[in-house]
Amino acid sequence: LITAFDKTTGASILNRSMTGDNFPMALDEAGGRLFVATRSPPELRVLDTSTPSLRSVANVTIVGDPDDIFFDAARGLVYVSCGQGSLEVVRQADPAHYSVVQTIPTGQGARTSLLVPDLSSIFVAVPAGAGQPAEILPYRLGSVGASSASSTSVAPVPASASLSVSPQEGPSGLLVGL
Repeated sequence: LITAFDKTTGASILNRSMTGDNFPMALDEAGGRLFVATRSPPELRVLDTSTPSLRSVANVTIVGDPDDIFFDAARGLVYVSCGQGSLEVVRQADPAHYSVVQTIPTGQGARTSLLVPDLSSIFVAVPAGAGQPAEILPYRLGSVGASSASSTSVAPVPASASLSVSPQEGPSGLLVGL
């Protein structure tokens, strides 16, 4: 169920039933789009927020177990981190058509992520498993602008700039450094 609220009054103005076990959502307020990732079936659903019913405008198949989703207004991209082991990058062709333009392998269970626009980066957390330690994978985002396909691509940050995580240090018990 998705509930919409009036920003001025705080009153509920819409309840829209969804199928597919929806979980993460992101909003493109300026473009009038709500992005909702579902787990069953694994899809990115695009809803039109300018219509009172939140009309569906597109469904894009993604890999399974989506957990976090971010809309990058500067690049016009949607990033979905999926626990089946990838970061999905979705681009809008026009207001009713979207497609996956890049699937970046991350790691099994790597469903938690964080977009940091000021650093032009997205970080994906990979849990420990099968003899591998937990890690945070940093990905540098391409430059802003749509003049070429590579200008909005996501590329791994060189290993020398990878993040290190030490569970015994820092005020919160966790120290993250570049």
